[in-house]
Amino acid sequence: MQLDGWTLLLQAINLAVLLALLRWLLYKPLMAVIDKRQQRIASELSEAAQARQQVEQESQALATQRAAIDSDREHVLSEARQSAEAERLALMASGEATLKSQQNEARQQLDKERLQASQTLLTEAGSMAVDLATRLIHSSPTPLTDNDFVDALLEHANATPVEERQHWLGATQPAPVTLVCASAPSEVTVQKVKDQLSRLLGTEVHLQSETLPALLRGAELHFEHGVLSQSWSAELAAARAAMQPTAP
Repeated sequence: MQLDGWTLLLQAINLAVLLALLRWLLYKPLMAVIDKRQQRIASELSEAAQARQQVEQESQALATQRAAIDSDREHVLSEARQSAEAERLALMASGEATLKSQQNEARQQLDKERLQASQTLLTEAGSMAVDLATRLIHSSPTPLTDNDFVDALLEHANATPVEERQHWLGATQPAPVTLVCASAPSEVTVQKVKDQLSRLLGTEVHLQSETLPALLRGAELHFEHGVLSQSWSAELAAARAAMQPTAP
């Protein structure tokens, strides 16, 4: 087969035209599409990198916040535990103080009740003793009479200082005096008392006599401003008072 030069030239021209057309119609648009695609991919990669960096930063921020929250939580829990322990110790101390106070109050109340019981027993024993002595006196066969008490009463008056004896008297003349006996005194006894009192007091005495069985045995002299007593009832009353418990 033989080819002439014009045919080769025409074919070469056709190929060149075809290549030019392909370049103009296909290659350039294709390259443009590829460039746009590469640019979009690069842009997406850049955005992805930025997003990944932002995510990492946010993760770090969240980790920092979580660490801060954990630290705050531990601090709050520690303070809560310390507060609870302090409150527990305070409650224990308050409970112990209250218990000691209640124990002291109970002990004081018990001591007070014991003292009251002892005082009551002592009072009852004293009353029983005095009552027994009173019954014995009533039934006693002793020969001691009221006249003996009158003599002792006069001796007491004689032993009293003059200033005190003058204090017994008032402004009334003659001086009123009452002789009180457990049993009725005899006229001789009344006269003896009147004479001795007139001598002791240095003034006339108007003497009256009365009977008071409650004296048991004994006698009393009642002046305008004083009383002299010598009787078993007075002695028993003094004994009863002495046996009464004194207030703490």
